[in-house]
Amino acid sequence: MSRARFLLLAAIVAALLSAAALWQWHRGAADAALSRGIAALAKGDARTARVELMNAVRAHPNSIPARIAQARALLDLRDGEAARIQIERVRQLSGSAAATRHLMAEALLLQGDPDGALQEAGMGDVPASSRAIAARVAGQAWLAKGDLPSAAAALDRALKLDASDAQAWVALSRLRMAAGDQAGAILAADRALQIAPGSVRALTARGELVRDQYGLTAALPWFERALERDPHDVPALEQYGATLADSGEARRMLGVSRRLLAIDPGNARAWFMQAVMAARAGRADLARTLLARTGGRLDAEPATMLLRGVLLIEGGKAAQAAQTLAPLAASQPDNGVARTLLGRALFEAGDHVAAANALAPMVAQRDADPYVLTLAARVQEAMGQSAIA
Repeated sequence: MSRARFLLLAAIVAALLSAAALWQWHRGAADAALSRGIAALAKGDARTARVELMNAVRAHPNSIPARIAQARALLDLRDGEAARIQIERVRQLSGSAAATRHLMAEALLLQGDPDGALQEAGMGDVPASSRAIAARVAGQAWLAKGDLPSAAAALDRALKLDASDAQAWVALSRLRMAAGDQAGAILAADRALQIAPGSVRALTARGELVRDQYGLTAALPWFERALERDPHDVPALEQYGATLADSGEARRMLGVSRRLLAIDPGNARAWFMQAVMAARAGRADLARTLLARTGGRLDAEPATMLLRGVLLIEGGKAAQAAQTLAPLAASQPDNGVARTLLGRALFEAGDHVAAANALAPMVAQRDADPYVLTLAARVQEAMGQSAIA
């Protein structure tokens, strides 16, 4: 063998050995990152897990376990779109969708597609090991659709399959809140906290219940405990900010809304909080601009209808305000604020008979608000009924 040929073969062997060593190093790094990511998930630290698992996927792009774990971390961070992308890649690599049905259902629900979530969760090939989670996600999807009986049935199945799932207990708590069963909601939230004392979801739900039962100030520590566990949790920040706003803590609420926008730049509730603060400060034009930034995503919520009604009245658009407020007053006949605003809007729009009808149930109350009585009197005067006024 010539010296040149020998040197060439030696170089090739050296290169192959180096490549093998490099591959082993990358595989070892990927496995280490995967282990660290799974450990972080087990501790409830989804943000650390996401970074570690991203490194694992980069080092070994075809690793199905790494991509599944990354999807789980993204779901815990409520990033449904990114989770869906990981799940779709897993399905391409594995050639099967069965093992990821529960994950895809959750991703679709986070993206605002409860029907898609129900379809995934209800597929017959969901593995036995994932059926409890699939049932829980189905319950959450039915709740999102407003079908409380179906939600209750799904969550009952979930808890029969796995009574140790804290998230299922939180979902049950929210179902009972929606049904007006506060005592049952408290029991479910407390059960979730017994299972997972540091659960951000459970702490947030408990804070909402305390707010309804004991008031705004009593609820704040619960949201603060949740945010100690995860300072970037969007639902906890939203509830904390809303509670601060209702407590009159405008400066602190503004800080929370800015934190929300730093984490989630398009967060509609952060813009809404700022709109409310601007309206309370008498800056109606700024409030309208901020409300527009919600993109209509909160338009069906009572608080948004009320704010929009106020801004329309202040802007001299009483007829439009009445159109906005009428559905709310009809769906919530005991909502005194909605009725009062509707009465004022109708009065300023010149529809005095409708204004009188809107205000009548509150005028009849023995402890009627003085402002309501004054407004009702002005309506009667406008109708030529000075004696009644």
